Amino acid sequence: FTDRPVRPAGAARLTPVEGASSGRNRFSVLEYASPRIVSVEIQNDPLKGPTVFLPLHTRWIEAVSEELEISSHDVVQVGNIDVNYPYIGGVGLTSVPQTLAPFKRNLLLEVPDPVDQITKTISDQVCGTASTPRGKAEAISTFFQKNFVYSLNARAGGREIGPIDRFLRTRHSAHCEYFATATVLLLRQAGVPARYVTGYVADEVTEDSQAWVARNRDA
Repeated sequence: FTDRPVRPAGAARLTPVEGASSGRNRFSVLEYASPRIVSVEIQNDPLKGPTVFLPLHTRWIEAVSEELEISSHDVVQVGNIDVNYPYIGGVGLTSVPQTLAPFKRNLLLEVPDPVDQITKTISDQVCGTASTPRGKAEAISTFFQKNFVYSLNARAGGREIGPIDRFLRTRHSAHCEYFATATVLLLRQAGVPARYVTGYVADEVTEDSQAWVARNRDA
C-alpha cells in the first residue's frame, strides 16, 4: 500500500481571497466525491508545520505545488504543498456511497501482530451477538464506557509490551488516542473496515463573519 503521485490536472482556476501567488495548480484528490462542489479556502498558520488540512469529501485542491502524494487513505502527504500560501479545496456537499476495492478493504481490516491476539479475544467477546457494523460499533462503545476511565494522564509503561496491548489488558485510564486506536482495531477484528481519523470541529467565526477559525483547542 504505497502513496500515489498526482500530477497537476492544469493551472489553478480560482484566486485566493488573501491574494494570488505563482505556481498554483489544480490536483484531483478523490474520484468518488459528490459532483455538487463548493470551494473552501484554507489559510494555515505556517508556524504549526506543513500539514495540509482539508474538509471531508474534498474532490480537488488548488495549491502552490508541482506534485502531490496521496496516501492509501486518500490523505495529502505532509510537505507536498507550500502552506505559506492559502490553498483552495473543492468540497462535495454530500457524501457519496463508496465501494471498497479489495486492496482498500484489506488495508482497513489489517491488525498488526503485537496486538492481534488481545484484540481478537476482546472483539469476539464483545461483538459475539452483534450482526451488523452499527451493532458491533455500539457494542464496542458500551464496552469502553462500562470498563474504562478517560484521563489526560495516560500511564506510561516499559517497552516489553505495546501501549494499546497494555491499555486493553490492564484497563488503565487513558486519553482519546488510546480509545480511538483500540476501537479501530476491535472493529477490524470484527470484520468491519475502519480507520483512525483526526480533525477539527470549527464553531468560531471571525469578527466580519467571513471565515471559520480552527484553533488547537478545536482538535
